[in-house]
Amino acid sequence: MKGDIEREVNTFNLTFSGEILAGKDPAAVKLGFGKMFTIDDPVLLEHCFSGETIVMRRNLERKEAAQYYHEMQVLGAVGALVKVTAGARADTVRVDPQLDAQEASEVKAELAEPLRTATDATAVNPRQHQSGKPNLYKLRPFRNSDEVRDRSARAHQRMRQSYLLGSIALLGFLLAGWGFLEQPTEPIITGVDDVAIDQRSRPVLLAGDFLLLHDRSGISTGEVLLDTIGVTTLKPPMAFDNTGTLFAFGSLTIDDTERSDDTNLPLLRCELLTSHCQRFLPDLKEISIDAFVINPVDGNLLLIDTSAGLLLKANRDGKILARAAIEIPAHPVLRLHAGLLLINSPQGTGVGVFRYETSAFGQQLDEIPLLPPAAREAGQFDVSDFVWSGGFWWAILKNLESGSMGLYRFDEDWNYIQHVLLPIANGTLQLTSWGEKTLVNNSHSIAIQRLSAQGAIEAPLVSTQLKTLISRQQRRASLATAGWLGLLLICGLGTVVSVCTGYLQGLRRFVYKSRRERGAEPLDDYADSLYWIEPMQNRPALLRRRRFSYSLLALAAILVSAGLSVTAWPFVALLIALSGPAAALLLLERQPVGHIGIWQDRLLLVDHTGMYHFAGGSDVQYRGHFLLIDDIVVFCGSRLLPVFPDAQIEQWITPMMIRGAKVDRNTLAVKLLQARHPLAQCAMAMIMAAVAAISILCLQEIF
Repeated sequence: MKGDIEREVNTFNLTFSGEILAGKDPAAVKLGFGKMFTIDDPVLLEHCFSGETIVMRRNLERKEAAQYYHEMQVLGAVGALVKVTAGARADTVRVDPQLDAQEASEVKAELAEPLRTATDATAVNPRQHQSGKPNLYKLRPFRNSDEVRDRSARAHQRMRQSYLLGSIALLGFLLAGWGFLEQPTEPIITGVDDVAIDQRSRPVLLAGDFLLLHDRSGISTGEVLLDTIGVTTLKPPMAFDNTGTLFAFGSLTIDDTERSDDTNLPLLRCELLTSHCQRFLPDLKEISIDAFVINPVDGNLLLIDTSAGLLLKANRDGKILARAAIEIPAHPVLRLHAGLLLINSPQGTGVGVFRYETSAFGQQLDEIPLLPPAAREAGQFDVSDFVWSGGFWWAILKNLESGSMGLYRFDEDWNYIQHVLLPIANGTLQLTSWGEKTLVNNSHSIAIQRLSAQGAIEAPLVSTQLKTLISRQQRRASLATAGWLGLLLICGLGTVVSVCTGYLQGLRRFVYKSRRERGAEPLDDYADSLYWIEPMQNRPALLRRRRFSYSLLALAAILVSAGLSVTAWPFVALLIALSGPAAALLLLERQPVGHIGIWQDRLLLVDHTGMYHFAGGSDVQYRGHFLLIDDIVVFCGSRLLPVFPDAQIEQWITPMMIRGAKVDRNTLAVKLLQARHPLAQCAMAMIMAAVAAISILCLQEIF
């Protein structure tokens, strides 16, 4: 009897007032609390944490009560044990946690009797504020308007328009590409084609379609466009007679009988002062002149016709005075010195000596071999050019197989003196006598090398007009290329954008074709009984940490590129590419995440703009971490971008998602873009940044 009385006296009621231990995650505590007391209704569970004292278990024996109390302490919920005495009102008392834990370790009681004190959802205090609850007065319902119903037809129309624009842009791209490849190419001026010295020792340079004039000191004095003297083309060699008349191979502007190729151009005689040019041998068009030299004494010209094997002599009027058949090299060079004609030998290294007076015209007197030691070692046996200048003979010897060349100096009797080492000895070299100086011209170099009579390398002759001409040509070519490539880039981007837009509109047409949207219900009847999923309280801090981590990564990329001495264009492209994710993180941090409400087996979704929709069952759609009801899309969060606690999503949302309809990726993409969801905006920001960076790299190639 005494034991029965003791058991009756020492019984307890377990109560709970919603208090949570410091440092515990409220969402995790609520989830564990619901599992502990088998509370499946989110409204009832929220009511337990409203602050109102609720009796969770009645008339528990000491050990059973201690077990409950201990488990609640471990969970993070602060419970209270109220001692029950017979015939008296119980007072609320706290139990020593250590004593109860010790008692609890000895007893393992079964959890039973679910909460019965609040079974009706309307029992929740309507004035209680939930952290996940939005301002209901600012919400806008989704409406099934005419615009919504006509989206499929409009998408079909826009798809056709986009594909039409894409076809036009593609046609423009192909035409621009054809025009770019077929555009007329002007001869690229990289240096001087030929150098001629007039009767006043003034250099005249041939560069492309221009004759560049200089004074005796080499200072530029002007330029003459070939068109202004009636010539379309001039080719080396050029030479002046003692009256200032220029002789050169070329083609006249008004001469329709000229050959179309540039291999055998006629010899022209030009008066620069009167801007007039004419053929030197107008009546002897069957003669093909390949080389010539002017006698400064009488003005007669000595000519070579390689195809016929003839050496000819003509006066200034073009009358043939003498001719002789001789053996001629493939690329003849003629020079006059001491009353004799010198021609490079067709057999190899050497110079042939001929008479050119009329009585013994074309008679060969001697063959002078040129075999400097350095030339023999380099295999340079072919005489490319030679000239008498400054009291010495200068000769360029060439290796026909390797293309290497060397400049050698000889005395008047062709005794070897010196091998002159040139700074640049590749390409086509030409020798010109300029008083006591010798000029060595390279058609691929702006500077013309100047040598003293003793073979010393002096300051080169650099024409300011030539530099201006090359700069002008490069600027014009760059602008033309930039224009074509810019047009190609615009047409290409237009094609890609139009095709992508058409494809997206096709997806929208398919997604909305079979949909039967409906408007959202008013919330007046459900406002007080909705349970709202609490968003993660530390989400802003997590996003700030993500932004800080990305900032460090971007800074590291910038420092590495700076350390690698990346040029301006790629560096700007890198900055633009890095700005895309940075803008996306900033946008996510500042944009609302939306809200998720639960009423029985139905979901209320509120998107980032405050528009809501209310549905359940198959009307709720999902894909991955996204929930959808018609056009309302809510992101539930992920490990990288948290929004709502995983525990609450798993407990309350996952069961409803299973009863819903899973959509494909295309539908999700269309809905995200339709709703202008922050994640869609972030994706567009990153795509635009990437496209801009690629465009910058393309512009680098253009400019």
